[in-house]
Parts: sequence; structure tokens; C-alpha cells
Amino acid sequence: MRALQLSEFGSVANLRLIELPDPKADSPTAIVKIAAGAISPSDVKNVEGKMEHTTLPRVPGRDYAGTVIHGPVEWIGAEVWGTGGEIGYSVDGSHAELMAVPVASLRRKPKRLSFEQAAAIGVTYLAAWLGVVEYAQLASGETLLVIGAGGGVGGAAAQTGKWQGAHVIGVGRHRLPSDSPAARAVDEFFVLGDRPLESIVARATGGRGAPVVFDTVGHISVNAIYVHFLTKGFLKAAGAKDIDFVGFWTSYNF
Repeated sequence: MRALQLSEFGSVANLRLIELPDPKADSPTAIVKIAAGAISPSDVKNVEGKMEHTTLPRVPGRDYAGTVIHGPVEWIGAEVWGTGGEIGYSVDGSHAELMAVPVASLRRKPKRLSFEQAAAIGVTYLAAWLGVVEYAQLASGETLLVIGAGGGVGGAAAQTGKWQGAHVIGVGRHRLPSDSPAARAVDEFFVLGDRPLESIVARATGGRGAPVVFDTVGHISVNAIYVHFLTKGFLKAAGAKDIDFVGFWTSYNF
């Protein structure tokens, strides 16, 4: 099979298109023929060596959609999609023609989604769904503050919050493109400038604060978030850079 492989960390120019042996199926493993594989910021960071547990050589790529060609008979020919785990880090990922996938993780692709659409959902919407729905249990009518709403995960969190019936406040360094999904999802959006973030949110919420904060940046003062924003007592952080969070998100419950 053809695949993009990384043999040393650094620039994405280090990736090489090479021929590799086809992966083999066994009882716990199926083989998926990749129809679409997304490229996310975490894939680029992985190539740059910023994911400490990645082993080399490695085929990157975390998100995928394709068709099962080897594995349990009930899965042969099934159109599937998936993301996350050790894919692209300690096991070869989706930037290849074929990929070995644990049978236990196989999920059928919704028929209404194309392969490209299914592969593009991946990490960003999984992180958003886990944070907003599974962990924070955001309810209709509550306020969700998304810090970094212009990014992939932030935009997904804003859309998920709107789908849940929440009042969504977005914050970012730049204005959202008017035709972006995030722009259609937020009820209010503020560009960070000279005003402190807590004053922006306090004014937008009439001093009540936001019961749920989804932070995709990590540079904002956590103490300020605790004191001024949380009324329900829940903070989600994704991709934080100045706090020692495990993986892509960490939960704080009070």
C-alpha cells in the first residue's frame, strides 16, 4: 500500500510517500480501505514532535472513513468511520490506503454523510461532544462560553452548544467569517482586545457568568475563569498550552 510516513520529527516536509506492506487482519483487528482521512492541527503537531508518546517510524492521521475489506464477516463491505485513540501515535494512522483498526472500535458511517464529511468530523467534534454533552451535560437555556470559538474544536463546541439549545457566547482573537458554521452558531461573539475576558463575559451575561466554559486556548487565567464565569461549576479545556492537562481535555468539578 501507499502511505505517508514520518521517520524523523520536524517539518511536514519530512513526510514521505512510500510503499509499505499491507496490514493484516486477525481476530481482534479489521482492515479498512481508507476513502478519506482528515488533517487536523494535532496531526501537524505530531509530525513536529510535540506529541511525546509517538513512536517512529509512523504513518500519521487520526480521523478516517472507509470500507472494511478484511475482518469479521458481518463487517465486510461496511462503510465505517472513526477517530482518536493511539491511531497515528503508537500505531499507524489514516494517511494511507489501508489501516488496521480494532474490531471493537468499528462504527458504521451514517448514510447521510459522505466519506469526506465523515472523516472531517473526527477529533474536533468528538472533543466538543465529550466536553459539552457527556461531561458538562449542558442543558437547553444555559449559557456556554467558548474561548477560541474560531478554531476547529471551538467551532464544533459552539455548534454542539447551539444544537443543545444553549445561549452560546464566543470569544476569539479575530472576527469569525460570516459564512462559517461557528458564526451561525454563536449568539454573541467578542474579539479579545484591551478589555479583560471576565469583564466581557460579565457584561454579556448581566453579571451572572457562564455555567459552562469550553476553553480551547489555555492562555486565559484559570483563576479568573473560576471566580468570574462558572455558576454550574464546570470547565473544559482542550489543547491547553500553559496548564498541565492530560490529553486534549481535563475536567474540573466543584
